[in-house]
Amino acid sequence: LVFKGRCVFAGGSPFNDVLLNVSGKEVHFQPGQCNNSYIFPGVGLAITLCQIRPVLQELFVIAAECLADQVDEKDLDVGRVFPPLRDIRNVSLAIAVHVAKYAYSKGICHYEPQPKDIELYLSQKMYDPNYLPVMPDVYDWPLGVTDAVS
Repeated sequence: LVFKGRCVFAGGSPFNDVLLNVSGKEVHFQPGQCNNSYIFPGVGLAITLCQIRPVLQELFVIAAECLADQVDEKDLDVGRVFPPLRDIRNVSLAIAVHVAKYAYSKGICHYEPQPKDIELYLSQKMYDPNYLPVMPDVYDWPLGVTDAVS
């Protein structure tokens, strides 16, 4: 390969890991996913819960900078340009916190008073995809067992 296995790549969809032979050495890459799944959940959370109006373009710059700050050396070592998607909830919360703090500093949040702990406020209101059971557990009892109780 002319580029010796080096390039910046992020696809709009998930890709399988890639093994490349680079100068006689097998190198493992994890292609990144680059779409709105990283930016919009956090920005939307901040806009909705802090009632940000107007929605300024700078909010998306703040979100992009926050996202970039969450890429660590381990990510870069395997060729990722974004944090792993499995960390999306933490990524979204961090973005929401940065966007909300910036928006409060610019006076464009209409949720007042400003929460003392913005991160706590946002995390408590974040959607949780885990559901508690609403129906009691049902067990199949052997025949005759309940007859002895009554």
